[in-house]
Amino acid sequence: SVHYGAKSDFGVEVDVLGFGIEATMELYKAEFPLREAGFGCPEGAELSPPAGLKVSEDGWVIDVSWDAWTYGGSRPVSYEVKYDISGSGRAVDQLIVHKETVDTSFRLERTTPGRKYCFSVRTRVPDDESRWSEQECVNTPVDEDPPTAPTGPGTEVVARALSSSTVELTWTAWSDKSGVSHYLVLWLDPRGTDVWDEYTALGLSHEVPDLTPDTTYCYGVVAVDVVGNQSQEMSNRACVTTPNEPNWRFRAACTGQDYQIKQRFHLDEESGNEVFAFNENAQDYDGVQSNHALTGSYDKATSLLDGKVVWTFDDTLGGVRTDAFKADLSSDDTGDIATEKSGPAAGCDLVVRFDRLDGSEASASSPKARPLSTAPSRGQETIRRRP
Repeated sequence: SVHYGAKSDFGVEVDVLGFGIEATMELYKAEFPLREAGFGCPEGAELSPPAGLKVSEDGWVIDVSWDAWTYGGSRPVSYEVKYDISGSGRAVDQLIVHKETVDTSFRLERTTPGRKYCFSVRTRVPDDESRWSEQECVNTPVDEDPPTAPTGPGTEVVARALSSSTVELTWTAWSDKSGVSHYLVLWLDPRGTDVWDEYTALGLSHEVPDLTPDTTYCYGVVAVDVVGNQSQEMSNRACVTTPNEPNWRFRAACTGQDYQIKQRFHLDEESGNEVFAFNENAQDYDGVQSNHALTGSYDKATSLLDGKVVWTFDDTLGGVRTDAFKADLSSDDTGDIATEKSGPAAGCDLVVRFDRLDGSEASASSPKARPLSTAPSRGQETIRRRP
């Protein structure tokens, strides 16, 4: 309001064109019901939680469903589901989880046996949400059955010596109604049934390091499910003897170049065995990191090592290459042996060489690999190089 010639308790008197003008302001608080104004719902409608909440379980799978909430508007509607888990023996609920969805159903596939699951749902639209619905609860079945070991060929625990000090164990997955949580690898007395130690494995393999060369180690596996049930029976007993200290040396080079790869390994020439040696610290000629594995089968009767070298290269192009060979180990030094390469990673012609270690370092020098033909040298071409 505007007053002339008078000053009220609110405002400042101002002289405008000879008139004393005082401006006063009256404050009004306007309350608008937003939902009735169309911001949340049509006039007369209340944003409410969905009706018809239903919860059911099938084994350890829980299905939740509810009725769609409609109001005749065009804005998208979504739903938020929350559930809590009780019955864990704790004073406080074990877990409370929220999940938003545009569907009118929700499935919880991995639950804990012997627990009470309670669900609520509410409606959501942009900038608004309803209250939570009343809870609907369901109990998951109690699981008292331990995991079951697989049966049939190829399902046994397998022990393999990776080196003179490391053993790798592999096995097939066990089955359980509520799911396997982890495995226990048992270190067994080779001459009895005592368990000397145990290790926890989350997957289907486990490596045991820091072992003693030329020693027999035996292991077994049991499974534990998600509620702590442990299998009553152990897997098969898997034993392996770690090899002696290395007695052979393997070298590899591009034809006409210095030996870039030098690695020692153990070969049991008395009984014949599988050869496996892995090196993840090698580099090719131009310094690119390359991992390689020497694998093969040794025949005692013929002294023949039928093997291959598998390469992987740590560069942006990636790549794998395999070089196959046959080495006659009847002498203490095989000389250079030609290989047959395959795989996407191209490069030079590789030669390999094996010589027996006799405790001296006299044979540790690195002579150049002799060319296998009269073809000209390929210069500094590396194993990993592609066309």
